[in-house]
Amino acid sequence: MERYKEHPQSLKRNTVLPVISNQRMNGYLKEIADLCGIESTQNTHKARRTFGSTVTLNNNVPIHVVKEMLGHSSVKQTEEYALTEQQSIGREMKRLKDRLSTAEPRLKNTVAADVAEVILVKPDEKHTGIDRVDKSEFRSVLWVCR
Repeated sequence: MERYKEHPQSLKRNTVLPVISNQRMNGYLKEIADLCGIESTQNTHKARRTFGSTVTLNNNVPIHVVKEMLGHSSVKQTEEYALTEQQSIGREMKRLKDRLSTAEPRLKNTVAADVAEVILVKPDEKHTGIDRVDKSEFRSVLWVCR
């Protein structure tokens, strides 16, 4: 810290460490993406959102901790970063199904167990309604809808 105390950029911006500008950082990210053959646009905002969702929330870091890590003033701000990935949904539904299947017998044939089974069949596809679902693939749909 002492090393950068008198750095011109630190003095100008009144910061402890010299900070690279957002534009320069985006330029570096573009260079890295080009070298790696990544065609989608990369920038600091996308990196922040990815960190806030994929890296933290989807790895079970509590949202209140992520709020502090991102420097948000409210959890509401952090919730905007909470992009739920289909992989996470599938993983959690499998865990739920496993818990229900090892539960005591009275819990095995419950609506919750059937819902977990229905959703687990195709966790990577989004279905907006029962009419779009191939009913032959879902053994429990009729039970759940009773």
